[in-house]
Amino acid sequence: MATVIFAVGMAIAGRAALMAMRDNLIRDSFAHSLIKYKIFADKAN
Repeated sequence: MATVIFAVGMAIAGRAALMAMRDNLIRDSFAHSLIKYKIFADKAN
């Protein structure tokens, strides 16, 4: 019985990890395409 409970827990955890990875990849791809990197010179003089 413990093996069945462990297997169900691993299936749920694995699915959650895959969904988190998918969301992370989708959001990162949009973020990198929308962010522009600019370096401003220090105008303290």
